[in-house]
Amino acid sequence: MKKVAVLVALMLILNACSDDDSSGDKKCTQTTCPNGRCVNDQCLTAPAECTQDICKDEHTLLKCSQGVSSEMPCGGDELCSGNACVKQSISECTQDICKDEHTLLKCSQGVSSEMPCGGDELCSGNACVKQSSTECTADECIDETGTSNRIRVCTNGVFQETTCSTGQVCEGGGCMDAFTLDEKCTDPDGFGKCTADGKHAIVCFKNEITRFTCAEACQDGEEGIVNCPKKANPPTYDECDPKTYRATCINNNANVQVCVKRQIVLWDCYNNICSVDENNEIFCPADAVAAGEGGLEFGGSYGDVCNAFKYQESCIDDYYALICDVDNKVRIKPARDCKISADNPLKVDYDPAGTECDVELTGDISKFAPFCINHGQAIGFCGYVDDTHTSGIYKAAQCLGCDSDERAIECMYE
Repeated sequence: MKKVAVLVALMLILNACSDDDSSGDKKCTQTTCPNGRCVNDQCLTAPAECTQDICKDEHTLLKCSQGVSSEMPCGGDELCSGNACVKQSISECTQDICKDEHTLLKCSQGVSSEMPCGGDELCSGNACVKQSSTECTADECIDETGTSNRIRVCTNGVFQETTCSTGQVCEGGGCMDAFTLDEKCTDPDGFGKCTADGKHAIVCFKNEITRFTCAEACQDGEEGIVNCPKKANPPTYDECDPKTYRATCINNNANVQVCVKRQIVLWDCYNNICSVDENNEIFCPADAVAAGEGGLEFGGSYGDVCNAFKYQESCIDDYYALICDVDNKVRIKPARDCKISADNPLKVDYDPAGTECDVELTGDISKFAPFCINHGQAIGFCGYVDDTHTSGIYKAAQCLGCDSDERAIECMYE
């Protein structure tokens, strides 16, 4: 027993002495550190105890685990809110809008993102538009032909260029529903709209869309009937004489100048293809992708829609004329003495009575001698003038894919 007591005493003395080494540095054990954490002979200070997760900032969560906090970054589409990382809900957008005069909220796939406007631009009309230094007092159209949708909006004496809404054009310094002068219409005479400047009325007049100049301020009346005091005739132009003016290809055949209704008009020619022959017949194709905008309209099948103001009529041969008819449809008409009109190089003059022909009375339709015309889109044939079956006249009918006499005869039966 005495030996055991001596050994215990020696161990206690050794443990007490082990708190100091030969160099005098303090050592620790798990029992001597206040928080029970001895690492590499150093007592570590325990962090403050936590009881719950809290947000350190909008991007970082202090996660509480067993009373100890540790930083946890939130995900890329998350923010720290309500002491948790939460996914942000993004309000869907449908169009670009101005956040302020210098910033556009660009809408892409339903999500808005800020896009600063350029140094010489301001956000106006939900677009970044270049600023003009010209002082102004009223809005104005960039092109007053009734076909452009670009407008200069006057804001604080400075023009800002912008665009009318889809389906609108700029007319008289304001945006209005798109229209084309001289198009057919079925509304009552005087039905239409005043232009923004109150100087003109765009109305249906004798079944054509027409621009009138008002002697006094134009007013939109009841039930769509425009009040254009002392209605004057549509503006008259005397820029050219159609009987003497020859159409001219300009700008390396990129455009053609034409005299129509005593007014010089300019159209774009697709791929710089423009020519005018000795009969003043014009060839200036439109851009097919742009659906006929900017150039002349050509050809087409019997019954296709056409624009009488821009359709180049032509003489197919001595018997037929290819025209844009009164219903704005392509028609092939029996013709005599067909030639380009002296008054309008886009029209042809012909005898609508057509050219007489002999008809067989045997009842055999092949005797009518049908043949392909209009680049294989129609047939010509000799038909009866009326029910008397005594005389014939050259007629035409649609026949798509006409490439032979046999196909022409088939179309006679269809």
